[in-house]
Amino acid sequence: MNFSSTAIYNIARYTLQANQNANFYTETLSAEITWYSKSDCIGASDFDYMYNGNRAAGYNTSVPLCSPSVAKQVFKNKAGEFRLSIFNLLNQKPMLPATLPPIPFRIYVTMY
Repeated sequence: MNFSSTAIYNIARYTLQANQNANFYTETLSAEITWYSKSDCIGASDFDYMYNGNRAAGYNTSVPLCSPSVAKQVFKNKAGEFRLSIFNLLNQKPMLPATLPPIPFRIYVTMY
């Protein structure tokens, strides 16, 4: 289990359009949990809570993101894995245009 926090303060200055100068911040709180079974299966979940502050109206958002996955380790010495991941399980759209189609899950094959 891992926990982390990231805080970023941005100072944006424009020479051609000084009226668009801005100071804003982003904070992300994260938690990662991983479970291992005796049958070489792995369950994992990442949870991120993102907060954007001091931005233009509509961009001061608080977004929870949850991305669970399951995997099976394969080959000799667990040299590869098949993983099924679901991104954005809560169907949030942080800072993405509404015209982008959702991608609910992805399948990864990893070999070491």
